[in-house]
Amino acid sequence: MAILFLIVGCKHSTHDTPPALTKISIIPYNKVITAGEPFQLRFKGSLDYQLKLVVRNSMGVTVLTPKIDNDQFLFDFPKYLIRRSGICHWSLVHNTNILNEGAFDITPNTELNTHIESYLGPRSITAVATDFSMHVISPTDAYDNPLSQGTEVKSTYQFQNKINTTTLDINNLLAWTSIYAPNQAGRILVTSSCNASSAKELTSIVYPGNGTNFIIDFQRNHNFADGNQIITFFTSKIKDAYSNVISDGTLVDFLATNSKGLQLSANGTTLNGVAKARFLHPYEEDTWSVKAYITGAAKSNPLNVSFVAAIKDYEITPSRTGRTITVENILSFMDQIVPDGLPVTLQLYDEQGVYIATIKETSRLGKIGFTLSQEYYKSGNYKIITNVAGIVKEKMITLQ
Repeated sequence: MAILFLIVGCKHSTHDTPPALTKISIIPYNKVITAGEPFQLRFKGSLDYQLKLVVRNSMGVTVLTPKIDNDQFLFDFPKYLIRRSGICHWSLVHNTNILNEGAFDITPNTELNTHIESYLGPRSITAVATDFSMHVISPTDAYDNPLSQGTEVKSTYQFQNKINTTTLDINNLLAWTSIYAPNQAGRILVTSSCNASSAKELTSIVYPGNGTNFIIDFQRNHNFADGNQIITFFTSKIKDAYSNVISDGTLVDFLATNSKGLQLSANGTTLNGVAKARFLHPYEEDTWSVKAYITGAAKSNPLNVSFVAAIKDYEITPSRTGRTITVENILSFMDQIVPDGLPVTLQLYDEQGVYIATIKETSRLGKIGFTLSQEYYKSGNYKIITNVAGIVKEKMITLQ
């Protein structure tokens, strides 16, 4: 009895595949199919056992249950499995036993519409030989599968009267090409096509390059240093190296250096390639050296501009007490009263020539009055020096 018990125990502990299962065979099938194409695996053999088909692909792991037709197990693959391209592995299992296994390849479906994703950037470039926009094309089939390596793609661009087409091959899911800037400013239109499908139109704008050296000139009503009129400096039409007029809004700095080495600055932005800047005439005879710059790109020729004195003479009239000094009869180049606001300077020195103070005023109706109050300036003899539009005069006065 003991021996019989041991024999029965050993029989139930075995995990060998039942003999009937080893007779299950697969019916030949296509090892390469097109995405979206119906697919079925069929096995022939004993129908006494419940079999499962374990499928592994990029979507994950799926377990399929068969249908039985006569002496065959039929495994129909659902649409979501056969629409994803790539290698699909399968295993026929019974419990923990793998009875058969294999794989097939799902290729992109090029018979249905091809969808094209295309990118272009940067969308603005300059008209120089080294600048370019890159056109990247990534076509997919109707199920969003990337097309196969080596699939032909066409990149087409138009500029002015020329249309150029480049044939590319897909490499690692995409194709790309560089579209270099032409010598002229304008607009490049770009598109792509694959398998009789076309992509949308993309645009890259070609802006002029940096400006080249230019010349400047000026315009004014007269050449008198009256401190009242405007002198306008303007550039020639500024162009890049390929004769494109530079972009509107380019900043141009104008720098004027006078005969004393002092500098005045103004700036203007270009419109149709020309920039303008305005300066006020000086108050006294002077000569300016003027240059204009586009920072880091271009500069102008130096331009010398001379101003002649508008005011030739004036009078200094002290009051009876000397406490009020009137600078008057300031007439301009047509003997007209100078415009209000002319700056006048009075310097005060004692009898020994020691500097005491500087007083500044502006003219009104052609004259200026300076008041020397008793609180600040004691009675005595003083020397005054006045400066009106560069005309300097000295006078001794007595303060009472």
